[in-house]
Amino acid sequence: GWRGAIQNLLIVQRSAGGDRAFEFSSAGNRTAQTPPVGQPTAAVTRNTTPHISNATIVARDTGGDAIVLNSGEGTISLVDMAARKETARIPIGKEPHHLMATPDDKHLIVANAVSNNMVFLDPDSGQPGRRIERISNPYQIGYSPDRKYFVSASFRLNQTDIYEAATFKLVKRIATAKTPSHIAYDAGSSLTFITLQDSNEVAAIDLATQKELWRVKVGPVPAGIWMTPDDKHLLVGLTGADGVDVIDWRK
Repeated sequence: GWRGAIQNLLIVQRSAGGDRAFEFSSAGNRTAQTPPVGQPTAAVTRNTTPHISNATIVARDTGGDAIVLNSGEGTISLVDMAARKETARIPIGKEPHHLMATPDDKHLIVANAVSNNMVFLDPDSGQPGRRIERISNPYQIGYSPDRKYFVSASFRLNQTDIYEAATFKLVKRIATAKTPSHIAYDAGSSLTFITLQDSNEVAAIDLATQKELWRVKVGPVPAGIWMTPDDKHLLVGLTGADGVDVIDWRK
């Protein structure tokens, strides 16, 4: 069945209150580290939520389904949440690892890391539609808040690609060893932040100049990264330890 390792889960929740889209990651607890002088401050907070690697949740006003990525076999599963039953399994591409809602919530984008492409899904039916080719090893993906840029972290190739969001034309390819994993942005769309799993770092890239500005050491195997709602701190989930590092990125 489809109960193997699940990389990502998309839940389409049905409730009155309009369309919303957000993502989350989680981890546990760990010991604090002191970063080198001159780099952003890394501190640690506690988190006791369940271990979920990544999820995108889209709230709509009817129904109740989930879309699950089966990375190993290159398919997606459509799951009836009320019946707790898989209703369909659809070929999607090689190694789909992440998915996200488009800024207008009209489509879901599945990033096929080994197929080097992205597939747009209908969020209500789960059926594939538009396919964007020549996206190099898209592992984690994301639009900048101003929707000007689209960033892809190429986990296998040690690079971060910046595209024009409207056309998916490559603007810049930036070497970001080692093992770029997840993406976050500041509210003003000035910077993108990338976790580097095998060097235990977070890198900051200026979106206007497409240049790396700094790196900071964090805990072991950093993965999910999120900006706090007040735009003051980055939260970095550590998959190699039970903890979350908190970075004051403006210092």
